[in-house]
Amino acid sequence: MSHRAQPRHALALLALLVACGDDGVVSSATDSTTGASDSSNDTTTSTSSTSSTTGASTSGTMSAGETTSAGSSTTTSETSGSTGPICDPGEIGCVCGPGDTCSDPLICEGGICVMPPDAVCGDGVVAGDEACDDGNDVDTDECLTTCELASCGDGFVQEGVETCDDGNDVDTDECPTTCAPAACGDGFVQDGVEACDDGNDVDTDACLTTCELAACGDGVVQEGVEACDDGNDVDTDACLTTCELASCGDGIVQEGVEACDDGNDVDDDACSNACEINEACFQGKGYLVVASTSLGEARLYEPTNLGLVDTFAGLSSPQSVAAGPDGKLYVGQSSVIRTVDLMTKQTADIGGGLVSGSLYGTTVFESKIYASGSGMASIKVLNLDGSDAGSVASPNGSNLRSTAFGPAGDLYLSSFSGGPGQHWSPGLVYDKAFGGGGLSSAFGVGVRSTGDVLIATQNNSAYYVFAQDGTYKKSVAVACPSQIRNIAVDCADSVYIGCYSANKVVRFDAADAYSTEVAVTSPAGVAILPALP
Repeated sequence: MSHRAQPRHALALLALLVACGDDGVVSSATDSTTGASDSSNDTTTSTSSTSSTTGASTSGTMSAGETTSAGSSTTTSETSGSTGPICDPGEIGCVCGPGDTCSDPLICEGGICVMPPDAVCGDGVVAGDEACDDGNDVDTDECLTTCELASCGDGFVQEGVETCDDGNDVDTDECPTTCAPAACGDGFVQDGVEACDDGNDVDTDACLTTCELAACGDGVVQEGVEACDDGNDVDTDACLTTCELASCGDGIVQEGVEACDDGNDVDDDACSNACEINEACFQGKGYLVVASTSLGEARLYEPTNLGLVDTFAGLSSPQSVAAGPDGKLYVGQSSVIRTVDLMTKQTADIGGGLVSGSLYGTTVFESKIYASGSGMASIKVLNLDGSDAGSVASPNGSNLRSTAFGPAGDLYLSSFSGGPGQHWSPGLVYDKAFGGGGLSSAFGVGVRSTGDVLIATQNNSAYYVFAQDGTYKKSVAVACPSQIRNIAVDCADSVYIGCYSANKVVRFDAADAYSTEVAVTSPAGVAILPALP
């Protein structure tokens, strides 16, 4: 706060004032006498003083023999005995003019024109170049202690008018030049606090009303840039994580809308250009997929002579395999599912923390993964990206093995005990457990287009055939001394049996007659891929 000067003192008048008469002639002294002249011839003694009588007033000096018509001596002219010049009204040191006026810059003080006093800030009088002078030492009112009017940017917060005033012309600090605290929406980007600030309440432009830059995933559709923005990281809903609307051909299966989406424009592969699964299988049967535990790879065979088509490495003790609608294989390993892209052969692990133990069963149905195994008390359901989609409890039996869906959407589960087969009606409504014909130690399960359910036993060297309602029909012997694992049913209702210890896969036709076999080391998982992506 600036320090004010002390109030001004009264201006001293001239040390010695000269008297101004009516005629403007200054005399050195003034006497007042009765002053009558003698009627005799005596000579009147002259005096150097100016006489004033009751009859008339005179100025200047008088000599003997000078008389007025009234009988008194007088003169109206300046004499050599005068002590100063004529003093004009309105000039410095002279009387003020009419209406107390003085020549500029003089002022009238006590009837005399004098120089105006010097301005003193703080004396309560506005003088000189002062804009104001309220006589106090408060800098938060309308008049500063510098006698300048308060204004935004002067460095003082004016009470009731300003909320801040840092005295600079910077708009990116805590106090902009508006003298209001920086805030989102004021149109100024505050350094280190805001990424943007366009000063409007529009969320669909490049700067949100939160003063953050618009970006895909913020939940606000940026006009002219994004087609959608649902603010989540889910790619299977109506809005992709690229902020584009989901559509057939984008390579992502839209949940509840598409059955498949392979992202290509080939209409006669496993997924049509209408994002529907082609029912027709390659050569009427489809490709056989076998996961080998000891080799750590998945193999692809054509159906005519089971000739090897391709090999996919990078697996870790696979126990089961399923073909997805998205051009990928889903391989059940230990406490994780590994995906294999059939086109690029890239692999990725999903479902960690949601599945556990050896995953003996992996099934993909309507864009959901159903995983089961010895370390799980219920069937775990996952989305194709590996996220949690719930579970299906097994009310009758534990030590779970494999799952399969029938043509009507029925779900079947095999387990070593408590059934060993279990059935859920469409919509995953639990029905009952079933078995018979000496079935025990159940492992692989598959369903034919007729609705018949096939369950292979690990230790009985056979697979068993049941009607859709679980009624036992027959058993079929398989030349595998032990360790029968998973089974698969192709588009022609042929069944493939994985003989784990015998290192081969055996095929039976739709009438359960032996057809052919192919040598594969430790074939734990088998599945059918209808067509190449």
